[in-house]
Amino acid sequence: MGNNKPRIPMAETLQGLKIKLLEGNDFADELRKTFGREKIQSDRIFSHIQHNARSEVKVKRLTRETASHLIHRPAHLYKKSRKHISKVQKYLSHVYKNETRFLDEQTDFNDLHIKVESILQELDSAIIELKHSDDDTDDENNELTSDEENSGSHGGSAGTYINDRELVHPSSNNHDRFQNVKKDFKLICKVSLILEIESDNYKILSQVCV
Repeated sequence: MGNNKPRIPMAETLQGLKIKLLEGNDFADELRKTFGREKIQSDRIFSHIQHNARSEVKVKRLTRETASHLIHRPAHLYKKSRKHISKVQKYLSHVYKNETRFLDEQTDFNDLHIKVESILQELDSAIIELKHSDDDTDDENNELTSDEENSGSHGGSAGTYINDRELVHPSSNNHDRFQNVKKDFKLICKVSLILEIESDNYKILSQVCV
């Protein structure tokens, strides 16, 4: 009974998520370049913000060894990914509120928003599928062991958990506006980085799921 498999094969779910995450990463990368070019207009500041964003994002880059363990814990895997992509969605919603006039002109943002929603829907479906099978042995508090956590590499040194200060802008006036734009650009950089790491991870997961 405990060996029953989900109705949707895991390899198929991993492949679908890999493709959607890769497409989302492409849209995010284009949005990052477009936003930086149009709004930042300084290669030095552009590079500085990207570097800071990378140092503030902590999403595990999986090794093949860690991936081989995680495919036996699909509920944990999908719930972790859902937390990361939910952060992406929140970042995008915040940027959109501040940059509506600019983003309305960019199909990259609309495509990315739709793709992120699609990824979340696919993760939700995978989690629900596991709840209806006997493979769902994980619970909300069943986290990776220290060895498993340490076997991956980091996108940066600090957490991806959203700090409310990231999403609060001072009242906008001419003096503050560029500072606000830089904060929004950093969020877009974080979106791009999270999707990049997640897509790379699902590529590895698909390879080890045989």
